[in-house]
Amino acid sequence: MTGVRLHMKVFWMAFLLYALKPQVSINGSAPFAVSWGDNDIPLQPGRYEIQCWYNYLFGPANRARITVDVAAGAVVQLRYRTRWAVFLPGKLEVTSTTASGPPTNTWAPPTPQPPR
Repeated sequence: MTGVRLHMKVFWMAFLLYALKPQVSINGSAPFAVSWGDNDIPLQPGRYEIQCWYNYLFGPANRARITVDVAAGAVVQLRYRTRWAVFLPGKLEVTSTTASGPPTNTWAPPTPQPPR
């Protein structure tokens, strides 16, 4: 898969947020609902602006955005975290970028030999 793996995490004292559906928008598209936890979003290689939030009583809360570059055959892993107050911005960060599919380099370092 080429795309983004998005991990949506709730601040531990805000467990009631599990009743709400987080929203994601990519490049300003119409928002779509995802679940708390891991979400795989397949994308073509390119640059994307990703926004995450959840809708609270008065509208979007803990909104966060990030711009990422997705390479061919790569999965960009992102983590979104809510904050302790709904009026604060959320946190959205890249945690890692991994290549999907079979490894292209099978070289392994030699195993060390015990001294004689």
